[in-house]
Amino acid sequence: MQVNMIAAVCIALLSLGTAPLAHAAAAAATPAELDSSLRISCEDEAAGAEVFVNGKFRGECPVDLRVAAGQLILRVSKPAGAEQERVFEQTIRMGADSAKRIEVILSAPQLTAAAQRVRQARIDAEAARQARAADERRRTMEDKLARTRKAAAAGDAAAMLALAEFHASGNGGPPDPALAHEWLAKAAAAGEPAAMAQLGERYEKGEHVSQDAAQSLAWYRKAAEAGDPTGQAGVGAAYFNGIGVARDYAQARQWFERAAAAGNGRAMNGMGNMYFAGTGGLARDPVQAVAWWEKAMENGSVRPIGMLASVYGNAPEGVPYNPDRALALAKKGAELGNADAMAALGHYYAKGIILPRNFDLAVHWSRKSAELGNATAMVNLGSFYTAGTGVPKDPAMAASWFQRAAAAGSPHGMFALGLSYRDGLGVPKDRDQAMAWLRKAKEGGHEQADMALRQIEVGRF
Repeated sequence: MQVNMIAAVCIALLSLGTAPLAHAAAAAATPAELDSSLRISCEDEAAGAEVFVNGKFRGECPVDLRVAAGQLILRVSKPAGAEQERVFEQTIRMGADSAKRIEVILSAPQLTAAAQRVRQARIDAEAARQARAADERRRTMEDKLARTRKAAAAGDAAAMLALAEFHASGNGGPPDPALAHEWLAKAAAAGEPAAMAQLGERYEKGEHVSQDAAQSLAWYRKAAEAGDPTGQAGVGAAYFNGIGVARDYAQARQWFERAAAAGNGRAMNGMGNMYFAGTGGLARDPVQAVAWWEKAMENGSVRPIGMLASVYGNAPEGVPYNPDRALALAKKGAELGNADAMAALGHYYAKGIILPRNFDLAVHWSRKSAELGNATAMVNLGSFYTAGTGVPKDPAMAASWFQRAAAAGSPHGMFALGLSYRDGLGVPKDRDQAMAWLRKAKEGGHEQADMALRQIEVGRF
């Protein structure tokens, strides 16, 4: 009896202990929450990619997964080199007891997270290096500036010029044109040739000072006599153009030659102008003119760009016709605001040379050039108003442009103005004025002026 009772108790205890264990095993095999199916499909290069769900590795693609309902973050990745990977990422909303299929299309190769961290570390290190270098440059500049100021205060002209350039450039702060000019004037007064030449340029152009031809020439001359090529070229230009001094081509040539020998582009341009016009004791030689203009361009001067655009398109004696270079130079010069280049463009459009004839554009470019002071363009614009080409016919407007060209020293402008007075076109008919301007045109080398004078003298007009 006792043995039977003990056996019954053991059976009961075993029964109570094994039931929970069996339930736990069943739960581990098929948890109630993993009631949804997710198929991750991969083809071609995506095959074998690693699949992560909510940050946990779940196998290689393609793969069928049991997942819980709710929001899932799917990430599929495959290496594409040492530092890159191809990735597919998607957020998925799974319902209870649902099934979904996701087709994986990997992205283009991109940096892995580790590679991104390495790259960012390099970027940060380079930024820090640049910051240290900038700080070192700042300290060096401040030290140099302090020493330059001390030298300038002690009367060092070169230091004064350096301060002028520092304040003009704005290195270390906003530019200060007024302070730059103050130091430039001090440097020039202290005998610094380069400062004298720069001051001459400022008075010539009216930069930070009132335009003053006499002051410009005075400072250019001081610089020139001290051996400065910019000053020498400035003096040559003053004599060549008769600005601030009587026109003297021999003097112009002397100064241009000295400056050109030192590599000054403006002087080389001046030599080209003298050869083209045949002045200063030089025979007219367009080929030599082009050689000097090209040399000026090689030495950084854009002054001759318009003249080169003109001669390559018109091919005067000995100069080869080069329409492609002519047009390229004319367009480039016009972009740079060169009046000669604009005049060349206007001429080409008016004549239908190189470019299709277009009188609207001919007037446009001629006017822009004329407004910048180009005498040739003034004459062309006057001719348009005389003929009514591209603009309404207007003899008075034509005569006004001829007057401006003549005042600028153009023999063609003088000739056209003389004819205007002869014929009473846009101005009152005046025989004396006509002959006076035609004589000036003849003195300037206009080939038709002499014949026009003779016709007036014999009473044909």
